Amino acid sequence: MVDERGDWDWGRLRGVLPEEVLDRIAAYPTPKAQYGSDVPGWRWDDKQIFSVRSSYAFLKRDDGNHRHCHWRRIWSLKVPQRVHVFMWLTVHGKHMSNAERVRRHLAMSAECPICHDGEEDLDHILRSCPTACELWRRILGPIRFADFCLNPFDVWLMDNLSCTDAWMGGRMEWGACFSDWVVFVRHVPRECNGVADSLAALGRDYGWQGSTFPAPSRGIVHRLDDERQQWLSIRLVQRFVDDPG
Repeated sequence: MVDERGDWDWGRLRGVLPEEVLDRIAAYPTPKAQYGSDVPGWRWDDKQIFSVRSSYAFLKRDDGNHRHCHWRRIWSLKVPQRVHVFMWLTVHGKHMSNAERVRRHLAMSAECPICHDGEEDLDHILRSCPTACELWRRILGPIRFADFCLNPFDVWLMDNLSCTDAWMGGRMEWGACFSDWVVFVRHVPRECNGVADSLAALGRDYGWQGSTFPAPSRGIVHRLDDERQQWLSIRLVQRFVDDPG
């Protein structure tokens, strides 16, 4: 690929390589005896010799990509381990979305299977899909949601993970709540619900035989009136789903 003068043979190269590759070749000198033989070298050391020290310096360099600064934040969140892993994969863009499946030739369509309107990438899954938007709107309320999705996806993700504002009545930081949506199970004991208790007692009196009532019994009507006026208190039992107790 070198002509008789020792320069790149552009006539031969243009016949086999695209222009963007030729542009990169033009930045390199042609092989010459005075330069010595081509040998591999470690580019992050002045002597081009590999060392653990130069490797560590390379990994710790500040190249403008601050994503690694948030890794410690992800693993310090007070959430289940599966959420740590999920958010770590999210920051690295490693989730197998339909867009990623198409890129890897594992699927024919990148369409979102929920809304069928748009490409299913991470941005769409976590905030752009109408279903995700509605969920965030319910969590945040219309006022906070108004400017919730204005930033680019990477900035939006990191800002929310790093936010330490109190949430859930001060029980959680927003970063943890953002990563792990908390689910509450609310249980009303039957004894605290007068109508349900009366209906159960009524069913016990009639045994297994099916019965039809043309109108509510007087006792049921009285119970409804009492609860409508909040004469009876309802006790709520709140519990985290992930709580092993």
